[in-house]
Amino acid sequence: MSTSENQRGVIALIGSSFLFAFMAALIRFASDEFGLDVFKMGVFRFAIGMAVLGLAAMFHKIELRFVASWPLLIRGLFGGASVVCLYISLTKIGVARGMVLSYSYPVFATIASVILLRESVGLIRWLAVFAAIGGIALIASDKVDSAAGEEIAWWWYGIALLGALFSGIAVTYVRKLSATDTPYAIFFSQCLLGFWLTVVPANLKPVELSLPGGGLLVAIGVTAAIAQLLMTYAYGHITISTGSVLSMLSPVLTAIIGFAVFSEQLSSRSLIGMAVVIASCTAVVVLRSRSKAAAPEESSTK
Repeated sequence: MSTSENQRGVIALIGSSFLFAFMAALIRFASDEFGLDVFKMGVFRFAIGMAVLGLAAMFHKIELRFVASWPLLIRGLFGGASVVCLYISLTKIGVARGMVLSYSYPVFATIASVILLRESVGLIRWLAVFAAIGGIALIASDKVDSAAGEEIAWWWYGIALLGALFSGIAVTYVRKLSATDTPYAIFFSQCLLGFWLTVVPANLKPVELSLPGGGLLVAIGVTAAIAQLLMTYAYGHITISTGSVLSMLSPVLTAIIGFAVFSEQLSSRSLIGMAVVIASCTAVVVLRSRSKAAAPEESSTK
């Protein structure tokens, strides 16, 4: 791999991290200012993702090759559900907490890989997993929503962690699928199954969609699709260990946006917990990549 290719990969992943953070801000803004529910946001995200991939495939820019049908179905279901849980957590517990808890998925991916893939996990990785769980506990103990002045119900934290669990399972199936299916086909499966998961709930709650609100939904979908494609490209040009560190820019940038734009104020223990989760989950992925070759799409689940 040449230096220039590596640099392009790094730039692409940094750009992807910024876009994912921007997407989180758009989701919070759409909920607060326009009253748009997460299922409508999900429908637009998944539909636009399918449209972008389909258009690229039609012009032979990418290859959509579907081989392992049932693993693709399972990956799509869990990946789509994880996105819905992420959107809910961003609107209910704040973009800082929501994004950091979502990015704790390497913890659950490690546990799932032991159960589903019979993968061996060394002592240091287990220590990193338990450290991340401790950080999650610190975040979840901070129940005050500074913007609303109310206590956050515990189940919203539960949904955020459920999304991380779903994402971890999806990542495990991505590892299996990387041997048979293209990265774009794996991404398409998430968009397709995510669309069917959200299309009915999105129409249960009527809302008068204004032109700015509709434009915001499109912006969320386009931002997510571009961020995902940049991440897919990046992991084809950089190592997993480098990518895992750079991908953790997303929760850091999102936390900064939460503080600066949405006036989210967290306790010191919550801030410590966020730092522990980010550091520990980065260590989990880096340690795995050094001990075993990982799939290029491993982190592309958001």
